[in-house]
Amino acid sequence: MLNSQECYCINVFLQNDMSSAMFGNS
Repeated sequence: MLNSQECYCINVFLQNDMSSAMFGNS
């Protein structure tokens, strides 16, 4: 099970990755 800080970091990473995919590559 991930702790709060790890989940937060993963969520930020995923959000940044999706933002890059939508706004950066398109």
